[in-house]
Amino acid sequence: MILPPEKLTAKQHQQLESICQASSDLHTVYLLSQEFVTMLKERRAETLHEWLK
Repeated sequence: MILPPEKLTAKQHQQLESICQASSDLHTVYLLSQEFVTMLKERRAETLHEWLK
């Protein structure tokens, strides 16, 4: 859930897609985790408060 899409194997892509299609909540978790990891990598601490909302 935290690896960037370009680092996933074909099998991992399939599994992730299945999970996201099976549950809208898990799809939301995936999107939020990707945003959070990007925020950390880019050191955008100023956006953390808004992200937590």
